Amino acid sequence: MMNRFRKILSAALAGCMAVSALMMSAGAANTGTEAAREKAIYGSQAWTVNGAAAIQHSDGTVEPVPEFSALYPGWTVPKQAASVSSTALAEVADVGSHSISGYYRNVYLTQDVKYKPFYSFLGNGETVSAFAVTIPGSKYNLGIYNETAQRDAGWLPNLSKGDRVLLQTANGVYCSIRASVPLNMPIGYSRMKVAETGKIENVGKN
Repeated sequence: MMNRFRKILSAALAGCMAVSALMMSAGAANTGTEAAREKAIYGSQAWTVNGAAAIQHSDGTVEPVPEFSALYPGWTVPKQAASVSSTALAEVADVGSHSISGYYRNVYLTQDVKYKPFYSFLGNGETVSAFAVTIPGSKYNLGIYNETAQRDAGWLPNLSKGDRVLLQTANGVYCSIRASVPLNMPIGYSRMKVAETGKIENVGKN
């Protein structure tokens, strides 16, 4: 009787261990998938949400940016950590409800694509231009975050000096801008500038 009980207990224990192993494996697979997705999302391909961002090159041409949903169908637009968004909104509150009037300061750029934003503001329906006046290497990245919707609004990687990101703001919508450098670029200080430019016109035309 005791031997039979031990066999049953042993079988049950083996079954539990097998289920646990499967669950751990599934969890690892999901983590791997999330990591792979994040690497793709914050890779070398630019994207935007609802046409919020475009790239203006040094020759004046404006390049439209593909939609996140078209590039990654079925994927969820990334969110930032709550502490990052809370910090950004607190900074907006400190400078007032309308703060697009201008930003021109040194920002330390790292390779962290989700580093806290260097500037936050309340949109007023106009277009905002964000760009680096100086950069530590030859390329840099800009990320746009919709603080009101709590999700990213654009990822603009591998920008060159002279490129500008044009962000079409919406009335009453808080936005934040963050900057970083690609993995193959040196880290260091960059002189970043943000200013109103009017509305985006003739997107994709010379």
